[in-house]
Amino acid sequence: MDILFISYKYPPSIGGMQKQSYHLINGFSDADSIHKIIYDQKSSLVFFFISLFWRVPTLLRKHPSIEIIHLNDGVCAICCAWMKLLSGKIVVATYHGLDLVFPNVIYQKLLLPIVKSFDAIITVSAYTREQCVVRGFEPHKVYMIKNGVDHVIDKIKEDSVPASVIKTLDDYREKGKKIIVAIGRPVKRKGFVWFVDKVLRELPEEYIFILIGPEPKQNRLFDLVLKLLPKAIRTQIQLFLGLSTEHKKLNALANLKDFKNRFQWYKNADHNTKNYILSQSDVMVMPNVKVHGDMEGFGLVALEANMYNVPVVAADLEGITSAITHRKNGLLIPSENQSSWLKALTHDLNTQGWSCSGYVTEQFNWNKMADEYREVFAKLIYETKKSDLEVSEVYL
Repeated sequence: MDILFISYKYPPSIGGMQKQSYHLINGFSDADSIHKIIYDQKSSLVFFFISLFWRVPTLLRKHPSIEIIHLNDGVCAICCAWMKLLSGKIVVATYHGLDLVFPNVIYQKLLLPIVKSFDAIITVSAYTREQCVVRGFEPHKVYMIKNGVDHVIDKIKEDSVPASVIKTLDDYREKGKKIIVAIGRPVKRKGFVWFVDKVLRELPEEYIFILIGPEPKQNRLFDLVLKLLPKAIRTQIQLFLGLSTEHKKLNALANLKDFKNRFQWYKNADHNTKNYILSQSDVMVMPNVKVHGDMEGFGLVALEANMYNVPVVAADLEGITSAITHRKNGLLIPSENQSSWLKALTHDLNTQGWSCSGYVTEQFNWNKMADEYREVFAKLIYETKKSDLEVSEVYL
């Protein structure tokens, strides 16, 4: 099997899509012939996509045996839609979530339909697949392949964890506190503001909430320009650029007397510190809320928590349901249902023993993901050759 992978989200850049792209490309066997064009971040992203107009044809001429071109997200798919027409190869794209539901009329009505000519679409969750079909993609062309998770967790270097973090968590333990952790950017769909205001406020005093996520650097001029724009356009820009929108509300909540010493926001935690906090936590929460034009594509951070045997209480919403199986590696709770969330955290979570890491290791595997991609690619190659043979026989 001869494949060309094209990706603009790839290590050393950090993120779930970058990790998925890395493990997909490196998960193919030595028997496969792999070619890749990766954005190296040394030039502008616009130039990267423009350069594909000569880099791809050059590579295809050099390696005419290439059968499949894979594009690793929806934005890449739209920017490279010309490849299906000009290359004559099988073209496949992966959709993760926001790259499918981005709430822009031009994107949805004019750009997204271009990708429908591709030979196949792969989605990372059942919900994302459903959203593809809703948007008119042919169901038989849309496949769902779940992401994996790293089974060998990084060894935590405690001497690199800030002493203040270790002391704080040790104090919590000594006082019998229950540590709830959440990870992510402070955007509305993550539901962090709702959780602090509606759930943490009503939980017993021994429950502590730790949020790990970045706080955006303030750019007053940019913020001013955004405020002057119509709300619909401002929202689209915020979604497209992944801008934090709830940080001011979270800071205001953190300063309230109600949450003194109960709500900690670690804004600059590195990877090692994040893992240390995870390993010391009792439960992770994903209190997502429904937001038009935005969605949770999968929920890889939940599986990372599971590898430390930390169960996840999550909103029964969107792609999260492909990562969390109720009472296997966590609990799925109706979104924004305060009473259900309180019951889950104070009662339901404690009614069983959890072996999350074992379940996740069995169900989510990067090699398994790559094998399933290989199966889809092999099926497409077989169907294409069969179709070409049938056409040839007609003309004989």
